[in-house]
Order: sequence, then C-alpha cells, then structure tokens
Amino acid sequence: MQFNPAVRIAELIDSSGVAELGKNLYVGLVRPVSNVVPAECVFVTGTDGLPADRFFAQQDEVRHPTIQIRIRSPDYNSGYELARRIYDVCQSSRPVGIKDVACRQSEPMYLGQDNNKNHDWSLNFDLFYQE
Repeated sequence: MQFNPAVRIAELIDSSGVAELGKNLYVGLVRPVSNVVPAECVFVTGTDGLPADRFFAQQDEVRHPTIQIRIRSPDYNSGYELARRIYDVCQSSRPVGIKDVACRQSEPMYLGQDNNKNHDWSLNFDLFYQE
C-alpha cells in the first residue's frame, strides 16, 4: 500500500482526540455541510512539496511533501481553538513513518467566512520522510 502523508497526519489528529476520523475529520478536499459532514469540521489534504532527494545510487528517497489542514466552524472562537489544538498536535510531531512535521506559519491562518457564514482557517505543514 502506498504511503499517504495526509492519511498519516489525519490518524495523528484522530489519535490525539482533537477530532475523529469519519465524524468531524476527513482526508481530502473541503466538503459541504450535510447530514454526514458537520459545520465544525477538519479536512487534511496533500498539496505538493519539494522534489524527492535520492542519494547516489541508493534506492531510498527522502521526500518533502506538504499538507494543508482546513478547519471550518460556525463559531469563530471554537473554530480558532480547534485550529490551535491541531497546530499543537502536529507541530514538530513525529508520527510513525514521518521524521518531522513543521508548520509554515506560527498561527492558524484565518481565511474568512464561507457562503454559509462558517469561519475557515488553514494550517500548512512541511513533512519529511524517507521511502
């Protein structure tokens, strides 16, 4: 099975108890609010990253993917608190298979409100692992 950094970070968030996979935590793009997806929700998506490094003739590569975590909430304060808790869980963590997780900013980035007046934040992380 292929290694998926976004899944690994979602599992880290789930194991911390901050959000629950399949309940208010999803891997992939932001989904609209529905009877299955709540207004206060977290989405983890793989974005891009630097090219992989290969050393000489070794088959192993050092990879530098990036992920984006989007947080949505109808309440500004609880949404910001959720975003900060996710930042605290992920920043400098070392989930299984990943050597380092580093946030690109020091605070959750507020993106404003969506069409339904839900508040949105973004966290962007650089990851480092060897495959």
